[in-house]
Amino acid sequence: MPSVKEFLLEQHWEATLASLFEMLQYQSPLLCAPNAFACLACTKSERYDVQDLHKKVLKALKAEWEMLLCLEQDAQGSQLVHRLCPQTRWQSYRELMVTFERESWQVTPLSKDMCLAWFAQVNCSSNCEDSFNTMQDACNRSGKSGLASMANLQALHIRSVNQKMTGKSFQPSAVELQAEDWEGAEVRGLRPKMFQPSTFVGSMLFSYDGKWFMCLGSAAAVVYAVQLIETGLTTAGSLPPPPEDETCIQASLPAVQRRDALVVSDEVCLLHLSPESAPVTLVVQYNKVQVHQYSLHFCDADASESVGSNLILRRSLKPDPLLVALMRTKGIVKLTVDGLARLMQEHQLPARKTMTKSARIRELMRLSAVRDSLASEELGELETLLTKMDERRLKRTAKEDEDEEAEDPEDPNLCMLRCPLPRFSGSNPRICMMPIRPWMQHDRC
Repeated sequence: MPSVKEFLLEQHWEATLASLFEMLQYQSPLLCAPNAFACLACTKSERYDVQDLHKKVLKALKAEWEMLLCLEQDAQGSQLVHRLCPQTRWQSYRELMVTFERESWQVTPLSKDMCLAWFAQVNCSSNCEDSFNTMQDACNRSGKSGLASMANLQALHIRSVNQKMTGKSFQPSAVELQAEDWEGAEVRGLRPKMFQPSTFVGSMLFSYDGKWFMCLGSAAAVVYAVQLIETGLTTAGSLPPPPEDETCIQASLPAVQRRDALVVSDEVCLLHLSPESAPVTLVVQYNKVQVHQYSLHFCDADASESVGSNLILRRSLKPDPLLVALMRTKGIVKLTVDGLARLMQEHQLPARKTMTKSARIRELMRLSAVRDSLASEELGELETLLTKMDERRLKRTAKEDEDEEAEDPEDPNLCMLRCPLPRFSGSNPRICMMPIRPWMQHDRC
């Protein structure tokens, strides 16, 4: 069992990697179409050479548009890209792409006017901020959850615009709602957990194509990671027991007990994260990924000076396949249903659409590769977590049913006539080591 200081070091390490991943996710939409077209309306910059920047942006956008057209020619690829990237159907995306394609991907007067039509040069954010504050205040007043449906948000925004910007002779006229303006009870495609991992879990150490990487997070098709470097220093044997410090005692035991992966006869090379390492985007083949357990350690001043970093990683000698590693670290409970469905598809396991998350994990636990690699204690710990997940889900479902009955009482005669209905709920083997966008090469995270 690790000491309190080791546990805190792991928590800070995971928080740092999660923060870096979130910053990458925040900047990702700004570096892709249609938002990337905004910089083409720029005429001068103190930091960048505008002409050179325009060439790099247009080259990247042209490659993105050609890739999209190639995917849309295939039925399966078209369905996949429209499900994962719904912005490719927006008018702001298509109109700008088609205009620049017609202009041979050059900044001409016509293409620049189109950019200025979508991204005005002179703009003021006070109106947007006032509308947002009005909507936020109304959501907080309406209930404890602070949430609202798409229809309510749209109505609040229109009312705010009408109160602050319209109704006077020198201001635009008010907006009248039409039937097609109402979307429904929820925003389509909006997920409350934006940074929930797909198949790779953050802070996972894995090797691919002879290189070491620390996973930051994953999306539907790519993995975001930073490359680690071997220090040239080696270590052998298992870790000594941590010293007992009665002045620093952990309040409660962690839910997942991490075990030392090395034995007395194992000798491995230590790894470290170089300060010059930039995040990379990887397209990996599932069955070639090898995951290693690791522990974090601080080195002394002499070793820190020779290595270039005072934080080193001590990895395990024997790797695990991705599925086994997710089971061993209990990171599989953090995956989405789509990520579990892809894992089941990789292992050719049948799955119903109505299967719960815990049921999918139990199906994967029955694989011989998992049972042969994990000890009975580790499988028991995972089963305990799944049982707690089922209990929370049943309590949540029962509470929702009670709330629905309290809010909408039904006539007993109608209940007798109504029949109960079932409830339904809805690769490339090469490695691509490249920055998020070519014109941001010198911006290190």
